[in-house]
Amino acid sequence: MECLRALLKDYKNEIEEILVADKQLQKELLYDMQKDEASMGKAKAVAEAGPSGTCRMPAGQTLSGMAGADASARATVRSVLKEVNQNTPTPALHLMSVPKVKSILRSAGPGSRRPDVLESVRRPRLFESDDEN
Repeated sequence: MECLRALLKDYKNEIEEILVADKQLQKELLYDMQKDEASMGKAKAVAEAGPSGTCRMPAGQTLSGMAGADASARATVRSVLKEVNQNTPTPALHLMSVPKVKSILRSAGPGSRRPDVLESVRRPRLFESDDEN
């Protein structure tokens, strides 16, 4: 996305004219560029706010573009984990729906040949060879 943004930086206003034949691609590119700019803005704000308690930088180093994106990703992960870990316990196993499996032998009604077929397959067969005569 960074490469595309650099290429289209000068032509951002002309994207609609360039991609007039493919409206869907045009909308996707504009949306992706807006999201990328927003994430870069967040990363810059995080970098300007200073390092958090978990991310300490040695003296003299600053966050580059990728490090800023990493900080933004860490903030996103923290917010997602906060939503997931709202102390909701996992439901008990007996409350979960478990598929029921029927046995072939039990499901075979009267007149069904399945148990007979299975028994015939299980029995060992002795084949007589023509060479023994």
